Amino acid sequence: MKKHRSLPFGYTITDGQLIIEPREAEAIRKIFAEYAEGASLSELAATLTKLQIPYSEKRTEWNKNMVARIIGNRKYTGADGFDPIIDLDIFKEANLSKDQKIKKQHCHDNTTVGIFRARLICKGCGSRMIRLYEKRNREHVRWICENPECRIRVCITDELLECRVVDRMNLIIDNPDLLECPDCYLIEDSGSIQRSKTAQELGRMCESGNYSEEQLLEVILSGAQMRYEMCPQVQGNAITSVSIAFNDTQKQEELDTELFLKTVNYILLDADGNIHLRLKNGKDI
Repeated sequence: MKKHRSLPFGYTITDGQLIIEPREAEAIRKIFAEYAEGASLSELAATLTKLQIPYSEKRTEWNKNMVARIIGNRKYTGADGFDPIIDLDIFKEANLSKDQKIKKQHCHDNTTVGIFRARLICKGCGSRMIRLYEKRNREHVRWICENPECRIRVCITDELLECRVVDRMNLIIDNPDLLECPDCYLIEDSGSIQRSKTAQELGRMCESGNYSEEQLLEVILSGAQMRYEMCPQVQGNAITSVSIAFNDTQKQEELDTELFLKTVNYILLDADGNIHLRLKNGKDI
């Protein structure tokens, strides 16, 4: 039977009819079941390669990107007029597992790049910045704002970004009075702006209907976390802990990761490559 790889894996055309390919469908069910139970993309790719299940007429070798495309394809639930191969609940369970694994990977990325990537936001619009680089030239690093209405692009090496963060932290160490200025409760103003953006994002999602339950839950929980951080006791604890952390520190020649994690919520990057630190006491320095 000739495979039409313009179609998703799991389907073929026979006598002009789009039908499910039984062996491929069995492989798809195996992928979803084992991934939800903890198997990695690479492990599944290796298993499928070993079983010699052809992805196309000329290819029996699998890679993790092929497996990931299958896990993210809603057509297998019966969407877009395709016959269902798996239940919607199984699809949701596997993709929830995928999201959790991605978050777990980010949480355990304790390199300087990983730490910055989790905290870098656009100074202009407050949206997350995404790091891109050329595999053959990792010095050519670009940070792109994920907000489609902004999309600023900043070229800055990892070394220069770290240097500018260290300079900002040394500025605070040399001038501890910066932490004691009357505007130390700017967390209320910045928090209000961020909460407004979260509410707008939630509204757009609901109006468009283009979201998953997991995405909706993430936005709702993010808004709840912001409200918690606005509590006076939480703010007071943050102000005190940030001041103590910097008062107990000498000037740095390289990034003090422990101090950074204790005191910094976000790195704000502008279009010129300049940065400010948004501390956990709400101040931008």
